[in-house]
Amino acid sequence: MFDAVSAPARATLVAEALRRADAAIAEAIRLIGSGNGIAAATGLPVERILEIDGRLTGADARMLSAASDALRSMPSLAAAFERGTVSWSQVRSIVCAVRGVPAAVRDQIDALIAERAVTLAEAEPYRLIELVDDAVMRLRAGRLQSRQDRQVAAEFLAVQGRFDGGASIYGEFGADAAATVLEALDAHADAPRRSDAHPDAQPDAGHAPSRARQRAEAFVRLCEAGLSGRGGTRPRPRVLATVDVCQFQDGRDGAMRVLWALTGRAPRLSRVAAEETMCDATIVPVVFDRGRVVDVGDETTRFSPKVRRAIIARDQGCRAPGCRMPAKWSDVHHIVPGVGSTADDGILLCRADHRRAHRQRWKITLHTDGSIAYRIRGRTYLSLPP
Repeated sequence: MFDAVSAPARATLVAEALRRADAAIAEAIRLIGSGNGIAAATGLPVERILEIDGRLTGADARMLSAASDALRSMPSLAAAFERGTVSWSQVRSIVCAVRGVPAAVRDQIDALIAERAVTLAEAEPYRLIELVDDAVMRLRAGRLQSRQDRQVAAEFLAVQGRFDGGASIYGEFGADAAATVLEALDAHADAPRRSDAHPDAQPDAGHAPSRARQRAEAFVRLCEAGLSGRGGTRPRPRVLATVDVCQFQDGRDGAMRVLWALTGRAPRLSRVAAEETMCDATIVPVVFDRGRVVDVGDETTRFSPKVRRAIIARDQGCRAPGCRMPAKWSDVHHIVPGVGSTADDGILLCRADHRRAHRQRWKITLHTDGSIAYRIRGRTYLSLPP
């Protein structure tokens, strides 16, 4: 019988079924949060009962329990969920966003949901999630920075060799490193096929290579170019950066976003990551004021190729205390962030020390004899010229 229903009517039936499923989950969460009766009556934790009687996996059982805890402290979100104004998918994402935040921040997030949930009910589902995520970042100082620090600490590229001589390569990268990798790969790859616009698209009739295959070929070409001896400092991305002028003036994390070649929301950069990127990248600034474009700048680089070559010749590698990373793996760092464009205004720092310099606010002095003094956490270190 269902097969005889027209496609538009079938889509409506699917949506209604999903809304009924959301209502059932809302009722289940309400029952879970109604008291400790379940655990007292069974002698088992609620999550264990959900696994056994509800036939849930451990992850889903923990998610329902976490949602129950969160909704008890967020009555506006709970009421919107029970009314059907927000979906279980949205609730799940919001619960993850507010996990671990102080009670006062949760109260403010809940008040924001009470104000905006009805307005956003007809908008794309992720708009409410973005609103909550932005608010959490704004209200909890340092959260974005901590997240990006964890991303950097977790970055890796693993190579698993195979018996036939090939290898499987897999990695994880943070937002700014991923922007660099994808910018480099897409600069060497062919244009995407039309079917690549959708992640589930099947190969076309002409058997053109997939985007993954094109990027694999670009990766090999990029490695060949590196081995051919072309050099200088490590390549940095050409960044189309959107900056919210109000947030940036207030010194907030997340005021800058970088637009790069993956689907989904453009990643926010913490203020430290934004400063690090703007030190040594080609920037096209697009300035917004609450969603309205107020200025678009020209493509600029802080250090000209001639000045960059002079800095490389002088420093020959990372000048951080005790580090001798080669020049080709180093960035040009502004001694005074954002100030100057001459050789005396920049030094070479490897990526790890570059981030430390911004994060820890190193005080750097370049002396006339080429030595560099670093003031780091109350101690002074001296880097002699190579």
